[in-house]
Amino acid sequence: PYEDTVKGPTKEWFDAYKKQFGSEPTTQVIYGYNGVMSFAWFAQQAGKNLNGKTFLEALESGKGYQNIFGSAPIKFSPDNHLMTIPAQLQQIQNGKWVLLKENLSF
Repeated sequence: PYEDTVKGPTKEWFDAYKKQFGSEPTTQVIYGYNGVMSFAWFAQQAGKNLNGKTFLEALESGKGYQNIFGSAPIKFSPDNHLMTIPAQLQQIQNGKWVLLKENLSF
């Protein structure tokens, strides 16, 4: 996200990050945040008796975690542990990434 186009919950997160760290979040920061939040969401789905078995059941439930950035939901199933996410086609225009097409499947 870019500061001049970010909205909603993403803007709140963006502004809080910038205030705390004094710079805009990078792509790596966003990946890290999504990884932690995805884990936390599935751990919460596993319930109070969190262990390997309950966490796996939560992962394989087919329920998906939707991040604040608008990406496709992160979900798994008993047959799919790869977390396939549809691809996007982007292009740099005027120094910024611009989304041209999303939800591309291969």
